[in-house]
Formats: sequence, C-alpha cells, structure tokens
Amino acid sequence: MIRARRKPYLLFLSWLGAIVIILLMSLSYTGDVNSFFGIASSQVKHISFKATVVVREIMLSSGDGFDKGQTIATFANQNLQKQIDTTQLQIKQLKSQLNWDLNDYKNQIKNLNTEKTTQIVQLNYKIRDLQAKNNINQILLTEQQGVITNITSPEIIALKKNKSMTAKLFNDKIKAIDAQIKNKKPLQVQINELETILASLGQQQQQLKIIAPFDGVMGVINYQTGETVPSFMSIITLHSSDVNKIQAFVHEDLINHLKINQPLKITTLAGKKVSTIGIVASIGSAIVEYPERLRRRSTLKSWGREILINLPTNNAITLGDKVKIQATTNSFVGYFDAFATTLKNITFSKVKDIKSSTPIEASGAIYLNDLQSYLLVTDERINHKTRLPFMDNNGVVHSWLDITVNIDDLESITQLNNKIYILSSLSRTKSGKEKTKRQKIVEITRVNNSFKVGREINLYNILKQQTTDMTLNAFLKDAINNKTLDIETMFALKGHLIIGFKAPFLSDGATALVDIGTPETLFTTNNNQHNFKIIKKLYLPINNKLSDAIMIGDRLYLTAIIKNQNGAKHSHLWQTSIESSQLNKLMTYKNLKAEGLAFNPQNNQILIVFDEGNNQQSKFSFYPIK
Repeated sequence: MIRARRKPYLLFLSWLGAIVIILLMSLSYTGDVNSFFGIASSQVKHISFKATVVVREIMLSSGDGFDKGQTIATFANQNLQKQIDTTQLQIKQLKSQLNWDLNDYKNQIKNLNTEKTTQIVQLNYKIRDLQAKNNINQILLTEQQGVITNITSPEIIALKKNKSMTAKLFNDKIKAIDAQIKNKKPLQVQINELETILASLGQQQQQLKIIAPFDGVMGVINYQTGETVPSFMSIITLHSSDVNKIQAFVHEDLINHLKINQPLKITTLAGKKVSTIGIVASIGSAIVEYPERLRRRSTLKSWGREILINLPTNNAITLGDKVKIQATTNSFVGYFDAFATTLKNITFSKVKDIKSSTPIEASGAIYLNDLQSYLLVTDERINHKTRLPFMDNNGVVHSWLDITVNIDDLESITQLNNKIYILSSLSRTKSGKEKTKRQKIVEITRVNNSFKVGREINLYNILKQQTTDMTLNAFLKDAINNKTLDIETMFALKGHLIIGFKAPFLSDGATALVDIGTPETLFTTNNNQHNFKIIKKLYLPINNKLSDAIMIGDRLYLTAIIKNQNGAKHSHLWQTSIESSQLNKLMTYKNLKAEGLAFNPQNNQILIVFDEGNNQQSKFSFYPIK
C-alpha cells in the first residue's frame, strides 16, 4: 500500500524534471535575443587582370607589411605592348607624312610669294620708268603748244593691267595650296584619335604596376616571377592593417530591427573587453547558413542574413576577433536604453578642471589607444619648443611631448596612418599682422613611444593658389583679401585631411568644410592648382561659430560657440553626417568655450576640452555615444 501511494508522486517529479530540463535547454539555445555575433575583418583587395599577363616582379613575400603608396608588384602584357608599339609607329608615320606635306606646301607658298614679289617689283619698275618718260613728254608738249595735257601711255595701262593679273594669278595659286593644307585636317584628326588611344593604352600599362592602396599586409601569392597568369585569376591578395569592418549574421527575427546606417555596439568576447560603435553598411537579401564559429551552439545549424558593419578608424579591435553585437528588438529595451542614456548624459556632462602643474589652454585633442592617453594641443612653449600634454581619463596631465618646431596659435590635431598632424589657425595676430608661424601644418611621425617632427608646409600660401573648386576659390580670395581667414578644426576622412573654417562664412551663411587631399599630395604637390573642394556646408544657427569636429563612423560630431548679448559664450555639441543637412543638438555647455573633441573607442566616449583663456586652467567633460 505504501509503494502504491508513492508512484504518482514519483511520476509527477519525473514530469516536472523533464519540463525544467526542456526549459533550460530552450533558454540555453535561445541566448540573448537582442544580440548576435560577428568576426572582425579588414579590407581585402584581390589583384587580377582582365587580360593575360606575365609576372615581372613581386617585391614582397606573404606576411610582409607594406605602406600606402608602396610598389607591390609589376606585370607585363605582351599584347598591350604590341598595341602600344603599333600605335606609336602609326602616329610617327602620320606625323611624318603630315609634316612633310605641310613643309612642302609652305615652301611652295614661299616660292610663289617670292616670285610674285619679284614680278610685281619688275612691273612696278617698268611702270615708273614709262611714267617718268611720259611726264617729260607732257612737259615738252605743253611748252610747245601752251596747253596742259594729261595723257596716259597705252603701255602704262597695259603694264598696270598685267600687274593686276599677275598678282591675281599668284594669289589664286596660293589659295589653292591653302585649300590643300586644309584638306590635311582629317589626317590631324586621325593623329589625335590615335594619341587618345595611346593615352588609354598607357593608362592600362600603368595599371600593371600595383601600388598599395592602403597600409597593410601581403596575403596569398598564387603566382611567381615569370609565370603567365590567365585573365581574371587572383594573383595576390592584400589585407589592410586596420580592422575596418565586422562580418556578422543575424537571425530573421532581428532583421526587421536593423537598417542601413544604424549604429550598433560592438564588444570583443576574448581577452580584454574592447567596445566601440559600428555602423550598418549593408544587409544581405538571401538567407544563408551561419559559419560554425558564429553559431550560438556549434552543433546547432542556424540560418540568417549576412550584414556588414563599418568600424571607426583607429579602433582597438584585433583582426579575427569574435565580437558581440547588440541591437534593440523591443520597445521596453528601447525605453530603458533611452532612460539610461539620459542618466549617462547627466553624469558625463559634468565639467571638471584639467589637472596640470601649470595652467594650459587646450584647443584640440586626439586619443592614443596604445598609450591610453589623450594628446592635447596648446600654445605652451618652453626653450623654443612646443609642448603638447598627455592627459589620462581622469583629466590629469602626466607627461609632455616637446617638439622643436616654430609654430604658433595651434588650433587642431588629428591622426592618420600612424602619423599626427597639427595645424595653426592661419589667422592674423590681434594687431592684424601676418606671421608665418601661424600658417603651418606639421606632420609628426610616430614609432611606438617615439615622436619625431616630419614634414611641414605653409598652408596659407597654398590656399592663396588656385583650386579646381570655383566656389572655394572665390571664398578663399575674399577671406585672404579681407584678412578674416580662421581655421578651427582638422580631421581625417577616408584618407584625406578635412579643415573647417571658423571664419568667414560662405556667401549663403554656411560654414565650410574643405577637403585638402591626402597628406602625400598635400606635402609633395608643387603645381599652382590643387584639387581642394568644399565637401560640406554646415548651416549652424545664427552667430554660432565652428570650434572643432571629428568623424566617428559615418557620423560627424562638432562643437560651435555662440556669444550672447551679455557677452557670455556658450557651446553646443552637434551631430550630423557629411550627406545629411540635419543638425541634432546633443548638449549645451553654458559659459564655456568648447575647443576640442576626441573619441575614445575603448569606452565609447567623446572628450570635450574647454579653453578658458586668460591663463586659466582648461576644463574637460565626456559625452557617451551609442
């Protein structure tokens, strides 16, 4: 009887245990539905050609590093070279024929003009001789008869008629030769067409010399020197050294919550946790199977859509890292995130003094990942050296970078391809004087903890030259003539340097952001015309003047300063993009002059530095981004 009573109880426990196990397994396999995984990757370029080529030389081996602009390999295309040789020969023959014909025609015209002149001179001599004799005869006749007569000799009339006919005859011959010269225009057109073809062939031949499009590492080499490569076959693979994208796969339940240009939080899963913000670049249309490494359980196959996420430059993520990507999939999470962001803004908007042994006037900043420090630009100088302070996340200046360079009124700093660039304002002194040391952009090269001053140029003199942008030409001409030129920001965008003008405004009241090209072209181009261009017009509220800007992903963050009627200066932090015309105000800092911005990808914070002037200590604050 006792055993019979226990059986239902045991059966109930068995069912309950089974349900618990199923629930645990379900939760285990489901995981965090608001996130998915991806792999950090770099830019990859496969080198191949449309035509068959022969490998002349590959300068590097697999695994070797290279710099942007370095020659990687050279190739030969025998058919292309034959076309070039044939075209050059045709041009040479046609030019030779054209020149011979033209010279022959010119000689004929020259001879005709000489003969014409000779005959006309002879006829004129005969006419003058007969006229002289005729005049004497008329005088004698007048003396004898007492009557003045004016009779023209028939011979003179005949000679003048002969002279006119001779001139016409030679002129007609010359016109006939001119017509023959004009008939040679089709030959010149043919030469022009062949020269256009030759230029195109030359460009194709130039493409047989592979120049590194970015800093990176040599990947797979499929062919060696002397080998023939069929068309469209991959010869070598180039990998960029910077991790610039995430390849991820997302379940279809999440896909409706993602869109192009949406920011996502990226966090590494192994080793030291590193976080940054990525931007959705593309969303695949096909449902595909997940790679095994990105499955929540390696034994459980999963399907979803592939997405690519762009990362900001100089991020701390390592190539091949597995990352967690967080997305919002329900309204509650969205409201919670918004509330958390509000709390963050209240916390991080607190402004503190920068702690240093002497007051500094900070006007710009960058974040150095490996040093976990901010490098600021100030006007500090000692023993004829410019001093740039290193500051930690607590606002403490812990060391200084002393560089020997004659530069003044530093306003901005940026980094690109392991090099640092500092820029003066290009403005005049308070007394209106123009000084060379306020007109420079200087390159600082860096190897680990070693910093060395590299190239420098006078940007003011370059801006006085012509550019290919007519609107920019007029803007710069007025700014220089009116002595109002003032640059407050410089940042990097897709390998180019961008400068922003505090003053003057464009004719329509906008603030100009100008692309001044890559550092290499900027520091080496010697011609009088540069390919500078206005890439964005910022329509800030009236009386707002730009003070700094940075790019994070495809988003542009900027600060502007406004002076109110009472003379107090306030600052605003704005967010937009290069393509968008919309400005979103993120923060307002009352009675403070925001002068510099820097992004720390390790904690997803923007550093804002405030220049108080008058030898007062600068201040700083942080703004978190999602």
